[in-house]
Amino acid sequence: MAHSDSRTVIITLPDDMVCELRFGDKRKVVVFPPGCETGWHKASKGYEMRALTTCNLTRYSKDGKKLPGVKMKPGDKIKRKAGIAHNVVNDSDDVAVLLK
Repeated sequence: MAHSDSRTVIITLPDDMVCELRFGDKRKVVVFPPGCETGWHKASKGYEMRALTTCNLTRYSKDGKKLPGVKMKPGDKIKRKAGIAHNVVNDSDDVAVLLK
């Protein structure tokens, strides 16, 4: 459900849904609640993500292997190369918010 006035949009989502907000074609904010996962995906271009909140992320490789976790605090960044299939789980107790 969405609500908006002239400058603000408020969106209410289920607790198990990942949300990607796009601002033009340059910046994106990715928000996902504790225990949620991004689902299997691979990017066509490499990218960098910067944490806006403290979070613990667990990554899985295409073969389902658990990769080393990533503990992030606001300002920390991670990079991902293009074409690598992966899934990311928010193992934090709080919502993870990242700027892409």
